[in-house]
Amino acid sequence: QNELELDQWILTKDSDWGEGYSSAELEMNKVGNAALLSGDLSTRVPADGRIHQAGYVNIASVNQRRAFGRLKLLDYWQNYTHLTMNVRGDGRKYIINIKVKREFDITWDD
Repeated sequence: QNELELDQWILTKDSDWGEGYSSAELEMNKVGNAALLSGDLSTRVPADGRIHQAGYVNIASVNQRRAFGRLKLLDYWQNYTHLTMNVRGDGRKYIINIKVKREFDITWDD
């Protein structure tokens, strides 16, 4: 991976929308062979009366399209077998969602 490949990822957090105080950044590691997502997940709720829960950081790949607007699936995930996380918590339970978008064509081979 290189710096240009980091442009293929979208990083969002609750503070981007004024809905919290989380911070995060996506950068290359020191060796330059992997991306590193780091930051602070804050569950502090803004005192605006509008938000009741806070604390999220999201990373998603930029959608790439093929001919006729078809979504290009990212097949290179098959090369990975592990997700390594170094997490320091506060005793509460948190959740991580990992989603891979796939299409199923029910008319294939009709």
